[in-house]
Amino acid sequence: MREIRNAFSHDYPEAESKRAEALNMAWAVAPELIEITEQFEAYVLKLHNIKLGGGH
Repeated sequence: MREIRNAFSHDYPEAESKRAEALNMAWAVAPELIEITEQFEAYVLKLHNIKLGGGH
């Protein structure tokens, strides 16, 4: 996931294939990121009774 983040942090307009590759990698791990976010939200709610806003 760090590699994907790094790929998005460097913008090279002439490297369209690199941007497409980074986007495809991000799309592939999106379900895992959503699961991590949901687990974190449940943890915070359980521990501190704090409801995080937002939705998917």
